[in-house]
Amino acid sequence: MNGPTKRFGGQLAGLLAPVPPLESPPQDLDAAHRKYERPADAGNSDAMYALGILYAQWTEPPNLDAARRWWERGAEAGNSNAMTGLGVLHAESVEPPDLDAARRWWERGAEAGNSNAMTGLGVLYATLTQPPDLDAARHWYQRAADAGNGEAMNALGVLHSLRMEPPDLDAARRWYERAVDTGNISAMNNLGVLYAELMQPPDLDAARHCYERAAEAGSSSACINLGVLYAELMQPPDLDAARHWYERAADTGNSDAMYSLGRLYQQWIEPRDLDTARHWYERGGEAGNSNAMTGLGMLYAESTEPRDLDAARHWYQRAADAGNSSAMHNLGLLFATLLEPPDLDAARYWYERAIDAGNSGAMYNLGVLYEQLMQPPDLDAARRWYQRAADSGNSNAMRNLAIVRGKLLRMRWRRGVSRMTKRRH
Repeated sequence: MNGPTKRFGGQLAGLLAPVPPLESPPQDLDAAHRKYERPADAGNSDAMYALGILYAQWTEPPNLDAARRWWERGAEAGNSNAMTGLGVLHAESVEPPDLDAARRWWERGAEAGNSNAMTGLGVLYATLTQPPDLDAARHWYQRAADAGNGEAMNALGVLHSLRMEPPDLDAARRWYERAVDTGNISAMNNLGVLYAELMQPPDLDAARHCYERAAEAGSSSACINLGVLYAELMQPPDLDAARHWYERAADTGNSDAMYSLGRLYQQWIEPRDLDTARHWYERGGEAGNSNAMTGLGMLYAESTEPRDLDAARHWYQRAADAGNSSAMHNLGLLFATLLEPPDLDAARYWYERAIDAGNSGAMYNLGVLYEQLMQPPDLDAARRWYQRAADSGNSNAMRNLAIVRGKLLRMRWRRGVSRMTKRRH
């Protein structure tokens, strides 16, 4: 297998058929290996597949070469679960991914009737290939759904609600409901999102019902969505209920919930509890959540007395290094407007990095830097950045763009008058 391996078991791990005794890490791995090696050596392809699961999912660190060898043996013996596992391995666990190999193995599994392999092909065409081929994705998801695959039904709901133009929310709801009937927890949560955020007008009671079902089935994402519903969507908000659901998600290790708790204590609860907010941001940040790192930077930069700009910069930097465009933007603001003296070169660098990451607010503030902070101003550069920000819908940029255009016209008029005066003399 070419390329370094990555951790096995990401977004595609749900395509792997369970081996009932191996649904959690075996207490005695050596005994589990012995249990399956004898029948595998005797030609049992199900045992070969189970050994691949042992090596890929439950061995620390994973031994993906051994998993691949056993799955290849199982595949050659006709085991479609092993074919599906090989597709997952090639799509997700080598660097760079080998999508051609993944497609070949999933196609073999699909030809053998494996609905997880069909779903894998749908994922490949919908999210892994560039540009996506949504017609091909729908074809494979449809085939898998017709075979009763709940993950494929859920994927069809996502396709119709979030990927297709225009969305077909009625079709999405039907597919989510079919997936829910198979016990698919993600579909319960996604159906709640559809009711709360996509339908007009929203149906918050239906959304809450769906989120609660998913939360009771173990979905930490649904717990977070319940927190958002109670804190931000319901009128009046129920912040105690929001805190309850965020804490349930945080107790499972969900770093997004830790970030949400930080925001709740910093921005929503009266009076603000900055110590508790900092606690949750720190927990989320130490768990690798770049939004929590950014929130902690904002707390140090804007909410503590006195401000701790060194701490703010530290956390913004960590979040920016993780790719967070808001943190890059905030570093630009820190260097441009909070430090004494300002460091406009550093501010410009971070604004440009944020823009490269898709942050439109940084376009506006880079325009401000060129128009209002640089000496002398560079109004042509300011106009370009205000224009880009305005094109993305930024109303402040639209206003400033009109002001800068007026300044440029007056400058050109004055230059013209000056040239005419010189010619008269």
